[in-house]
Amino acid sequence: MASASIWIAFSFSALCCALLYLLKNVIVHGIIGDKTIQGMLLEIIPFIVLFDPLISISITTEYLNRALALYGSATKIQIAMTILVTFPAAYISKYEFNYNIKGIVAASYLGLFSIGFCSNMVFMKADWERAVEKNKEMTGLDSESESDSESSESDSESSESEEECECDIENGSKY
Repeated sequence: MASASIWIAFSFSALCCALLYLLKNVIVHGIIGDKTIQGMLLEIIPFIVLFDPLISISITTEYLNRALALYGSATKIQIAMTILVTFPAAYISKYEFNYNIKGIVAASYLGLFSIGFCSNMVFMKADWERAVEKNKEMTGLDSESESDSESSESDSESSESEEECECDIENGSKY
């Protein structure tokens, strides 16, 4: 299921980026009236189209790591890569090479790639059984037998009350 969500994120992002590339002039000229800013935005759209589908994989694995109760690792990776990669790359591209928005966007994507690489490594090495147990502890579902019996009783009671409500709604009465 996790690999399917990564594939869906990549595919949807690639489709949206293809549409962006095809409609880039219409979108940019429709949003911005200034010719200078239009030119700058049109210059970075190829970066976005090329790298955004790959970044969607990174973001999806970050969320999957969080779903595995690896909040600490995911947050530490994001902070470390932002400080160690994104900020220095943006500084170098802007002040050493005098790049405009292209350099800043490239630095942002470089930082996102590093976050994605580290997140993918954590995700691939994740212990799924431990994550399930940790999530059960966090949600208070430690005792399976008690919660299973209680949930089956409450499910049957709630389904009966839902049926009663549906009947009342169908008959037009207001409870």
